[in-house]
Amino acid sequence: LVQHSSQTPAGALELDVYAGKASSESELYFDDGESLDYLHGKYCRLAVNYKNSPDGLKFVISKPEGDYFPWFKKIKLRFIGFNQVATASINGSSLNFSASQKDLTNVLSADELN
Repeated sequence: LVQHSSQTPAGALELDVYAGKASSESELYFDDGESLDYLHGKYCRLAVNYKNSPDGLKFVISKPEGDYFPWFKKIKLRFIGFNQVATASINGSSLNFSASQKDLTNVLSADELN
């Protein structure tokens, strides 16, 4: 729980991915939120893409762009409303998932981003 904007969050970054369109593209962006250092490459941008097909979800988070390291050390991905995840990868590395009743969840180390 974060009480104010200058407080650093604790724990994993949690991303909930809901079934919807056949495909989607978006970006996650992080910087220090205070300085103009982002103008000099001190930011982190991650491209996030998914394609939902009859074979299952194909989900990809790209290699980070920029020289900023966000606060989180882990990312928790939760896929909601998908029948199955065919492939999921981050920075070219495949992820394994454990299925629960309502979602597919994976927690990965930020080390896998680099």
